[in-house]
Amino acid sequence: MTFKSMLLLPAVSLIMSSCFMYAQNLSLNDAVNKAIENNFQVKILSNQVEIAELSNTYGNAGGLPLITGNVNQNFTLNNIQQELSSGVTINQKNATGNSFNSNLNAGILVFNGFKVRASKAKFEELVKQNKLILEDEILELRANVNAAYYKVLEAEELQNQYTKNLNLATRKKDLIQARINAGYANEADLLQVQIEWNNLKTIIDLQNTNIATAKRTIDGHGGTSLKSL
Repeated sequence: MTFKSMLLLPAVSLIMSSCFMYAQNLSLNDAVNKAIENNFQVKILSNQVEIAELSNTYGNAGGLPLITGNVNQNFTLNNIQQELSSGVTINQKNATGNSFNSNLNAGILVFNGFKVRASKAKFEELVKQNKLILEDEILELRANVNAAYYKVLEAEELQNQYTKNLNLATRKKDLIQARINAGYANEADLLQVQIEWNNLKTIIDLQNTNIATAKRTIDGHGGTSLKSL
């Protein structure tokens, strides 16, 4: 097997080995559930669904009897000084008085041109609409997390393979340098290996960037932190 051919691995082997390694840290199902649980847009849409369901009543549509009532309390404090015709004098300070008034009203709707039915139907449609919006948001979130998750898998597996190849290139450089010192090789051989080593190092740096970007994508969707993966 030549040095360059070692850069490529079969796709099936890549996926299986990367899944085995990555699943021990965070499963795809866990990543998706964390994203749904922590995503602010999903929380907002879930609250809107709950509000729509609570509003979907015949009472809010105007179809239930209306009962109103109120209670009033009147409290008075007076100073009384009064002289009666009999000569009796009444002199009271801080005389108190307290009274209550209450009333109760009740009404029932007989017919208002099917307005209640139309209002109730409107509330039901709002519930359906908000649920559909929430479901669409969750589906899109799942798709985005799935794509980012498998991108991490692929990038990490490629990074591992390129790192192995870089180690081989390093040992090859050392071997050629030893042969040059012994007079069995020349600088051209070392230059060729150095070019291969530089290319591998560039690819590894790119893979590190891809991994970090994919993990930030999952974090940005509200998923659990992937920095340790």
